[in-house]
Amino acid sequence: MGIETLACPECGAEAKMGLPRSATVRSVAVNRHEEPADERIKVRENVCPNDHRFFVTFAF
Repeated sequence: MGIETLACPECGAEAKMGLPRSATVRSVAVNRHEEPADERIKVRENVCPNDHRFFVTFAF
């Protein structure tokens, strides 16, 4: 697993997230998207240092 640094979509603060090494981040959004039908695409929740929840969609 690798650590990715993401920008919070609400405030721009840096947030760390562990992702599979082969993962590619597709989007970072305030609102949750539905789970994709493709099992190689996942949506996971994260929280920035300012307590803003956001959702990361990634493919691997």
